[in-house]
Amino acid sequence: MLLIAGLILVAKWIRRSSGVLRKLYLPSAIIAGVIALLAGPQGLGRLAPGDRFSEGLWNESVLDTWSAMPGLLISVVFATLFLGKRISPPGEIWDKAGPMVVHGQTLAWGQYVVGLGLVILLLQPWTDIDPMAGALIEIGFEGGHGTAAGLGDTFRDLGFESGLDLALGMATVGVVAGVVLGTLLINWAVWRGHLEPPDEVSEDEAEAMSSPERLEEEGDEVGYTDKALEPLSVHLGFVAVAIGVGWLLLEGLVLAETHLLVPLGWPELMEHIPLFPLAMIGGVL
Repeated sequence: MLLIAGLILVAKWIRRSSGVLRKLYLPSAIIAGVIALLAGPQGLGRLAPGDRFSEGLWNESVLDTWSAMPGLLISVVFATLFLGKRISPPGEIWDKAGPMVVHGQTLAWGQYVVGLGLVILLLQPWTDIDPMAGALIEIGFEGGHGTAAGLGDTFRDLGFESGLDLALGMATVGVVAGVVLGTLLINWAVWRGHLEPPDEVSEDEAEAMSSPERLEEEGDEVGYTDKALEPLSVHLGFVAVAIGVGWLLLEGLVLAETHLLVPLGWPELMEHIPLFPLAMIGGVL
């Protein structure tokens, strides 16, 4: 964790020192990942002579720890999505989120169709590629790093060992390409007059807009007034409860499928479902 924190701090300093990176709105996490990659076995490990730096600056235990963290932390991320939020009535939710749902489903199914079509019709007849590779476009681009990491165990259970690395690579390409190309398209649209130029916002104002105090004032979170409670402990407790509820839901689905559907010839599907979407439901409950 200290190494990750140090990389994030270095990336933050690089981002603040580079006008290009600030204008591209490239996340500090991506910059930190690039630094870690260059200092790892795929970067420094290939360039440095001898065996001393064959793994780069990170030894095997560090790499093993880092590789296990995404699959665990994605459950924490999803468990906190709805914690402290008031759930609006279904009609209001659909009025606000309906267009985004339609847009997201169009992208998702389009990416599935394109990916599976390319794999089944073009790649599989000529190579020994795994058919599950057809889902990588949707998992990496619309799902992102969290979805890819959360499905790592599922990939391994189904025999697609390289699926996690490929999905993470696609997610990284998607983030960087989206940020860079999106910024270029917005600037082009402003230059051609298709969009109104935004008001100038200083760096200090941008920092203030995302400050915890402002978010607390503008948000509708449900807070606690008991000052005797340690806030961080309470928050971690709620996260743990949400993940625990999600785990119970997942185990219940697996047991129900095993005892009710599998004897009827139903394939075992629930055991391949990752924990993080159920952790999100636990956060809602």
